[in-house]
Amino acid sequence: MKMEKRGNLDVFDVPARDPALGVRLQAYQNIRSASFMGFGSDKDATNGTSSDAGIYILTRFANSQQVHFVSQPMGMREQLTFLDEPVKLCVAVPSSTAEGGSGDGNGSDDTPQSGGAFLYGKDAGGDEQIQFYYFDRATGDSTMLTDGKSMHRTPKFSVSKSSSSGALKMAYSSNARDGTHFDVFLMDDLKKSVTTQETTASATAAQLIYSSGQEPGYLLLSDFYDGGYILVKHYVSASDAKIFVLEASPSSSSSSNGQTAAGESWRRRDIAPRSLPGGAPVSASVDCAQFIVDKSGEADQQQLLGVLFASGEGSNFKTLRFFDYKTEDVTEIISEDSIPWDVEDVYVGANGDIIVGYNEEGQSTFYYMRQINSSTLGASTTTTSTSCTDHGKAHGSSMKNSATSKMIQLDKDHRHVTASSLFSDLTRFQLPFCGVAGKCGFSPCGKRFGISILQATGPTDVFMLDFPSLKLTRWTRSEVGGLDTSKFVQPKLIRYRSFDGLEIPAFVYSPANRTEQDLHNNHNKTPHDKKTPVIVHPHGGPEGQHRPRFSPLYQYLVNELGVAVIDPNVRGSDGYGKVFVTLDDCEKREDSVRDICALLDWMKQDSENDNLFGFDLSRIAVWGGSYGGYMTLASLIHYPTQFKCGVDMVGISNFVTFLENTASYRRVLRRKKYGDESDPKMRALLLKMSPLTRCNEIRSPLFIVQGKNDPRVPVTEAEQIFAEMRKNEVPVWYMCADNEGHGFAKKDNVDAYQEAMVQFWRRFLLHDQELYANAATSPAGNGRAPKIARMS
Repeated sequence: MKMEKRGNLDVFDVPARDPALGVRLQAYQNIRSASFMGFGSDKDATNGTSSDAGIYILTRFANSQQVHFVSQPMGMREQLTFLDEPVKLCVAVPSSTAEGGSGDGNGSDDTPQSGGAFLYGKDAGGDEQIQFYYFDRATGDSTMLTDGKSMHRTPKFSVSKSSSSGALKMAYSSNARDGTHFDVFLMDDLKKSVTTQETTASATAAQLIYSSGQEPGYLLLSDFYDGGYILVKHYVSASDAKIFVLEASPSSSSSSNGQTAAGESWRRRDIAPRSLPGGAPVSASVDCAQFIVDKSGEADQQQLLGVLFASGEGSNFKTLRFFDYKTEDVTEIISEDSIPWDVEDVYVGANGDIIVGYNEEGQSTFYYMRQINSSTLGASTTTTSTSCTDHGKAHGSSMKNSATSKMIQLDKDHRHVTASSLFSDLTRFQLPFCGVAGKCGFSPCGKRFGISILQATGPTDVFMLDFPSLKLTRWTRSEVGGLDTSKFVQPKLIRYRSFDGLEIPAFVYSPANRTEQDLHNNHNKTPHDKKTPVIVHPHGGPEGQHRPRFSPLYQYLVNELGVAVIDPNVRGSDGYGKVFVTLDDCEKREDSVRDICALLDWMKQDSENDNLFGFDLSRIAVWGGSYGGYMTLASLIHYPTQFKCGVDMVGISNFVTFLENTASYRRVLRRKKYGDESDPKMRALLLKMSPLTRCNEIRSPLFIVQGKNDPRVPVTEAEQIFAEMRKNEVPVWYMCADNEGHGFAKKDNVDAYQEAMVQFWRRFLLHDQELYANAATSPAGNGRAPKIARMS
């Protein structure tokens, strides 16, 4: 059999697309989402003024996600970009007459927005070389601002209060210097840069203001204040990062720490973590940094007070801390004894309101506090604490109607005293739903807070929280393919013990006929023909984390095929403290694979005791992407009799060739997690642990999926495991997309991949190739999908 070309896909042994299957799956594949990107504005035609009434969102109506504008709650989505490639980022461009602030709805002093422009970023075919484009809404024209070949990240905007020209500055990070190391660049006058780019074919007008030299890692900009203070995160690994500030000072010569730009020198001021006595460096996870500015005076007289950030220095979880700019003291605002979870986001509004997001057991929670020298919120602080499940039952229906609003109250039962006179108590506020937060941010005037929420039983949508009323309003309602959303299953969080006693959390998505309520109503044992096939789905990263997010494919598998999906957060996962995230480093790599074995043992106990799920131990598969692809291959090797088949999506097959061929800017970072392949002893161990070394032991069918332009896990990782697997006497399917990278992003490719994967499960996990022979072929409608026979 030869490789076959199907459009942009190279496939081997993958069956032709099944029309009946396509109809069944299409309803789920046509589910859309809407992600908040920031505040725009509509100009009032009567007086020419503008307000921050509208928002930018990313959503898909064709083959890839594009920028849309929504002017009011539940309003029409006006598509603004029409590109072949998906838009990866979108930031509203502030007005050049504004003062201070980062201009992205998440900064120390938000900036009034212009209704006429935004910045977007895209790559080419998934190569992750993001380029920035300036989009003029008045003309619909896009102007590329970057070099067209390097990676560019985290654009931030600001205007200097002392600037007579009011020129808007834009800072960002890029590896343009050598393709490997990231530096900080500055466009001193964005409008001038746009004009220059429109009239000439010159390279980017940005100037390098800070060079990282030969230091590995990413530079990520967090905030930009007063045109002269840039807050930077230097990320090296999940347990090693630094936060520093670049400070501009008038000078005609460059400093030792920066490059001259527009008559300014830039100096580095380290914020966290703090060095040990004698100057010894400290490794810690730091994140979520934002400037805090004195709000008590006039705007042009406000001073920088310090930096609010999250750090794991001296603690297991990342806690909220404050760096005082005058004294250089660091104060822990809230300890992990009060909230034993990671801070995952910090948002600072123009009026001194502060929202702090936590990752609590995978779910996003929100807390409120304010600067003492700012106006008070004036909201009620009395409410009753309820669980996530209770909230879903009590309030879920209240947010379903168009543009429905609900008053949110602060929760007195979850109030924590801050260890700083600068801030009020940190108080939790309960939203009428549970889920995982995406991009959020304050409006330019600080009176609204936009929230992207992905619930476990529904796609990402946008909500707006008003200040000081705390009124929550739904802004978007994404289509769900005509499906009955009441049938979507909520995952159940379970925990099991691994080989060394370590507790491993996992989310289980199980068919509706095996819910807890069914078990409560039926105490007799479940007959054998009701046992549930299982797909184990390890995540990527390795420092990733499975969270209770909505997945249309999960819902299809559960509701249409009667298959359970288990998302284990094996050791090495983020979100459970700095100890947990390092338990799979380097030589401990295969301990995470042993966590999969422990999951199999737990499933056996559940099945034998006829507990909640009733798993079919004779029909278990494994499927994972990226590092999860490695976990798939390793599971098939180490536990060949337990797994019937597996799907490897952009997975690592050989740690040595992966490290040698991954993009140069990632190599040192990945060595810190996997080990250094240039060290002979570690190289031998990496080869021993690599699936390619033992792929002759894989006796189960395997489906390999890859993007040709993947800069993280190169296509060679898929090609070499495919070549070796063909020597085995087991079925092997292969699919590679010419126009994709680390995973599939274009709808036509995603649809083809998912249809092929479902056929793979039907054939090798469910053993029923006639499952869809008599399926209805009419499209889903009337609020639910057409019924078909289920596997017994």
